[in-house]
Amino acid sequence: MHPFYAEIRGKYTSIPCTRSEGSSSAESTPKSSKDAEVGVAEAMEMAQVYMNLEKYCENNYCESNMGRNEENQLIERMLDCSVNELLQKTSPQCPRFKRDWKPLEMLNLENFCRSWSRSIVHFLDFATRFPVFNTLSPSDKRAWFVSRLAPCSFLTMAYQTRLEMCEGLLFGCSNVFPLKEERWKAVEDVHLQNLFSSITETIFSFVIYPFMNLKFTDIHYSLLKACVFFSSGLIITSVSDKGMEVMRNEYTKHKNALMKLLMNGVRLKFLIKSQK
Repeated sequence: MHPFYAEIRGKYTSIPCTRSEGSSSAESTPKSSKDAEVGVAEAMEMAQVYMNLEKYCENNYCESNMGRNEENQLIERMLDCSVNELLQKTSPQCPRFKRDWKPLEMLNLENFCRSWSRSIVHFLDFATRFPVFNTLSPSDKRAWFVSRLAPCSFLTMAYQTRLEMCEGLLFGCSNVFPLKEERWKAVEDVHLQNLFSSITETIFSFVIYPFMNLKFTDIHYSLLKACVFFSSGLIITSVSDKGMEVMRNEYTKHKNALMKLLMNGVRLKFLIKSQK
C-alpha cells in the first residue's frame, strides 16, 4: 500500500469558480476559543462559515490539458510521498479535477485511486483553512491529519450519497459501491469487495439512513464535519498534550454549537456522542 499524499505544482492553473453569494475562501474560519458556551446566533454564524468552507473546497477544482494516464501517473507520485511533504507543500498533488457525485460506474481499482486521491487534496484544502490546525506542531499536524482524513472523507461521501438518494456509497468520481449484497459481485476487484462491503453497510446504518430520516441540512452537515475534524476519535497517542488540549477545546465549542442548532430543530445527539 502506498504511503500517501503531496502538493500541487504549477502545471495546473486554477479556474475561478462560480460560487453562491456569501461563500468564502474559508480563511475566516473561527479562531480558537476556550469559551465553550455558544449562543444560537453565534452557532448559526459558525455553521455558515463552515458551509462556505465546504463549498470552497468542493469548488476548488482545476482544468488541465493532461490526459488520464498522465493524471494517474501524477497520482502515483503523490501516493508515494509522505504526509509531511503534503502538509509542507513540497511534492506533486492529485489534480483537482471536478468531482462527480452521480453513480455512473461501479467502483474499480483505478477510479477508487482517483477518487480517494481527490479526497485527500480536498481534505488538505479543508484542514489547512483552520487557523488552529496551522498552529499545531509539525508532528501534531501530521498525526491529526492522518487520524481525521478517513472520518471526514467518509462523512462527505455519506452526505453526498444521501443527497443523491443513491442505493450505494458514492466516491466522487462517478463511481459507487452498491449497498445490496447481490450486487457486490459487479465490483470486479475482490479486495475492494472485501473492504467496502462492511464499510458501506455500516455507513448506511449509522450515518446515511439517519441523514435520510431526519431534516439534516447543509448547515448541520457542515458543522458536524467540523466536529468530526476536531474530535480525537480513537486515542491519538502521538499528539502532544498541548495539541490535544487545543483540539479538545475546539471540539467542545463546535459540539455545543451544533447541539444548539439541533436543539432548535432536529435532535441528533447520537451523532455527536459517537465522536466523543
